[in-house]
Amino acid sequence: MPALRKAYRFGALRSSAGGSAGEFASRPELWYKCGSNRDERDTTMPKVCDICAKGPVFGHNVSHSHKSSPKKWKPNLQRVKARTPKGVRQIWVCTRCLRSGKVIKAA
Repeated sequence: MPALRKAYRFGALRSSAGGSAGEFASRPELWYKCGSNRDERDTTMPKVCDICAKGPVFGHNVSHSHKSSPKKWKPNLQRVKARTPKGVRQIWVCTRCLRSGKVIKAA
């Protein structure tokens, strides 16, 4: 466990005497952000088609003994350079939209 987190957890930084310790205690969400700009950049792959908004579908796998476990079916998304109203952009499109011609590919 990081020292800063441990100190906050056990009350060392909870004093409201002023200074940086008091500021830190008033905003406990700061111990895990530590200069991260995670909100500004999104590096994860999307799960939704930009054209038809097709997303993951949830259900159950059912075994021979009829024991069910959770299952997730994901759409087949491809990154495509396409013409959009905002100009030429790379967007995530499902293969069904590509096949049906809903996307105009940019050269």
